[in-house]
Amino acid sequence: MNTSELPLDKWLVVKYGASQISTLISTHASREAAEAERDKLNTDLTAPCYGACLLVEPLAQGLNHARRSRRQVYR
Repeated sequence: MNTSELPLDKWLVVKYGASQISTLISTHASREAAEAERDKLNTDLTAPCYGACLLVEPLAQGLNHARRSRRQVYR
């Protein structure tokens, strides 16, 4: 999944594939809710594959409309 397809400024629960986000599971208003769902999904897995992250747009790029928007993922 391309990060440009994901919503900004929301906490996301995602499933990771080969070193990248492969599936959006859900969105949340708070970090606590996203982490609680992530922990529930990762219970009993030998290798946790679900993560909680916040996707934000860098301020400088938001102000410069001439450039294409690149997004960053914070875990």
